[in-house]
Amino acid sequence: MKEITINELKKIQLDILDDIDDFCKKNKINYWLDYGTLLGAIRHSGYIPWDDDIDIGMLRDDYDKFIKTYQSNKYKLLSCENNNDYYFPFAKVIDNNTILYEPDEKGIKIGVYIDIFVHDKASNNSLENTNNYNKRDLYNKLRIAQLFPNNYDKKNIKKRIMRFFLKIYLKFLPKNYYTKKISENSKRFINQDTQKIADFIAPYRLVVNKDIFKKFINVKFEKKNYPAPIGYDEYLQTIYGNYMKLPPKEKRISNHTFKAYYKNNDK
Repeated sequence: MKEITINELKKIQLDILDDIDDFCKKNKINYWLDYGTLLGAIRHSGYIPWDDDIDIGMLRDDYDKFIKTYQSNKYKLLSCENNNDYYFPFAKVIDNNTILYEPDEKGIKIGVYIDIFVHDKASNNSLENTNNYNKRDLYNKLRIAQLFPNNYDKKNIKKRIMRFFLKIYLKFLPKNYYTKKISENSKRFINQDTQKIADFIAPYRLVVNKDIFKKFINVKFEKKNYPAPIGYDEYLQTIYGNYMKLPPKEKRISNHTFKAYYKNNDK
């Protein structure tokens, strides 16, 4: 298999994004560029120079509609709601003609993808949101322990003993048991009348005003326009603080480790 270069990887990701954008426009589904992708659009009009992925976000109603209806001949939607073998609590759309390993060939096998994060209602009570995030973090630790049973400190005898019994317990659970628990936990406040929105799925502790998403505007990302929430400034400040200030040079590195290949050697 031919390895995919970083420029080819970004081209594949942008093609996936364009397909999702086209589908969402045709089916009246709202989404926005999210996290580092939104930051890149506002600060760099494209990818953050040291970044190599694309994230988008949706509110729960749009997300549920998307994962139920999205279809493509070239791309495949993966979500824990649609696939019992899928082990992430957020959806991905992958290119069927590629293979991607994280962090390397010994890790998880998937395809070149973009992530789709779902944002749910949060409580107006900050303590309730903290408790919900604590529960998410516990579920996520158990999810990782189930997926990577040998990822532990070999020098710590107490941890080794605890991990031994935990592995026995986890063997009796479905592979995506805690993935689904994270998803269920995210919807805890779904029937409440609240003024807050949170991402109880991603590894952030993010609670913002729902008015941030009352309308969407176009922002430039790699020479094309894509949606951003009208309150993107407040949103990015909540996540990153002074987001227009570049980080120190030593922190301008990608947080992702992977190997990506074309399935077709003729590429």
